[in-house]
Parts: sequence; C-alpha cells; structure tokens
Amino acid sequence: MNSGRRFSLIWVLLMPVLLTACSRPGISGFAPAPLPVFIETPSISAEPPVPTEPGSVESTVSPDAYDVVLPTVRPGEIRQWATEVIASSQYSSPDWAASQALGKPDVSLCGDNRHAWASKGNDTIEWIELTYDTPVHPTEINIYQNFNPSQVVEVQLTAVDGSKHLIWEGYPEKIKDCPEVMTIVVDLNRQILVNRVRITIDQRVLGWGWNEIDAVELVGAKM
Repeated sequence: MNSGRRFSLIWVLLMPVLLTACSRPGISGFAPAPLPVFIETPSISAEPPVPTEPGSVESTVSPDAYDVVLPTVRPGEIRQWATEVIASSQYSSPDWAASQALGKPDVSLCGDNRHAWASKGNDTIEWIELTYDTPVHPTEINIYQNFNPSQVVEVQLTAVDGSKHLIWEGYPEKIKDCPEVMTIVVDLNRQILVNRVRITIDQRVLGWGWNEIDAVELVGAKM
C-alpha cells in the first residue's frame, strides 16, 4: 500500500474521534457561553403610617390664611367664644395648650397646628371644658376642629345653677372633611342659662392620633 493511500485511511479512521472530542462540553472555544439569569427582587411594602406628634407635620400658613369666615349674628342672638378653660391634659404650653381653644378660631387649614388644643396622649379619652362670659339659653354649639376631626363622643352643658345637661353623644367615625366645624343644634325642654361647655374626645378608636380643637362657639339668647 503506498503512502498516499495509507495516509487517507488513517485520516478516515481518526476523523470520528476528533469530531467527538471537539463536541464535548468543557473544550475551550466550542462550549456555548452560559446565559445570564435575571432574578426579580420582590417589592417590600411600606410600614403602616404612625400617628405623628404635634409639631412634626404642622401646616405652614401665612398670617392671612387665619381669616376664618364666621357666621352672621341674627337679631336677638348671642354668639360668643370661651374666655376660660380647663382640660384633662395638654400636650405642652403655650403651644397646643388648652388656652389655645380660647377666643375665636385662628386656624383655617387642615393639619397639626400649635394654635389649637392637643391632649398629652394620642390614644386616650380626654376632655376640655370652656367657660363663657354671658350665660345664655343655648341653641347651638360649634366645635372647630383642625386635625383628625370626628373623634368627639360627648358634649355636655353646665347651667349657672350647676345642673348638667348631656346634649350629644356619639362614636368616632372616619370623615373626609378637614378642617371641620361640628355643629350641634340644642333643643332643651326647659329654659336654662348655660355658661359652660364640656367636650369629650375618644382617640383610641380610629388610630388617627391627636384630635385638635381650635375653638368652640356657644350660641344662644338671653332669657
């Protein structure tokens, strides 16, 4: 057998071996490169909101924004704001003190504001009692609330003779209005002269935190 035919035969015999070796994984230059794998990171939900302390989210307003539109006085009607006050607690003094609920309202925007009364705790039952200069036969009570309103659960009047009269009671409920003026129409079955209003709030139910009260108006007529 000549050398040319011998070389051809050897090449034919070696060809399958070479092809098999080159096709095995791990041989440099022939194995396919691994494809990148993308893993989507699951989103992490935010923590539930936590009631903020008075002063941490105070609304920023200009002095002109404090101009609150007040109702028109009807003939024979007396509309007045408190001149004395006591409360179960207050957040601090003079800011958020019970005295901030004296006089006419001076907060017109919704939000925490140092010009309103806030209690010491934010998940407690609290009360504030206001006294007025002129005793009247009551016809209406207006409670001006500027932060987390609708947590009032009881309104009680005290007459000059010391008798007490519960005129409204309810349960905290979520509302969209803020600031809010809670109006209570008073319809007593006898003529009495009232000069004190006591308001009780329950801040345990909604989990909203502080219910701030800016002012309380006593409406009535002389007897």
